[in-house]
Amino acid sequence: ELIGTDDSASDQEIVLRLIDCLRNIGLRSFKVSLGHVGFFKRLLVQAGLSDVGKKQAEQAAARKDVPKLEEIFSVERIPRRAGRRILEALELSGAAEVIAEGRTLAGKDAALHRSLDRLSQVYHALCRAGHRTALFLDLGEFRGFDYYDGIVFDVFAEGVGVELGGGGRYNHLIGRFGRNLPSTG
Repeated sequence: ELIGTDDSASDQEIVLRLIDCLRNIGLRSFKVSLGHVGFFKRLLVQAGLSDVGKKQAEQAAARKDVPKLEEIFSVERIPRRAGRRILEALELSGAAEVIAEGRTLAGKDAALHRSLDRLSQVYHALCRAGHRTALFLDLGEFRGFDYYDGIVFDVFAEGVGVELGGGGRYNHLIGRFGRNLPSTG
């Protein structure tokens, strides 16, 4: 855990420590999925979902449950264009081109661009550190816990059918217990 800083360097450091730990235990074939929950959450807000609808959509997105998302959009009477943008974001994964495609989805929304800027900074710093082959970007990465509010990550390994672990930025969680401190881990 890294508590007290909120910058891309601290997000990068946590993922670097994770990669180091995985390699130190002998794991050689793994991928770290990087995303930013702010991107996806902002798309849900733009779509006009109710609070209940947003929560249901977040839970469905965490499971990549497209039929459930479509059902929620129908019940909530979300415009088709807004629903398509959300579903496109959920499917956007890969390398650096994901950032460019995300910018197209973002249009002129400054909050969406800020999320992409942060994700791009972390991704490119990790690539410069020699970890490009261990990374992939996923704009639909959504850990499914309310307290994440920024960069998030999951670890996957060949032959394992579920994530090995994950984490991310939770700037508002510690404040629930007293003192606001930006945090990631």
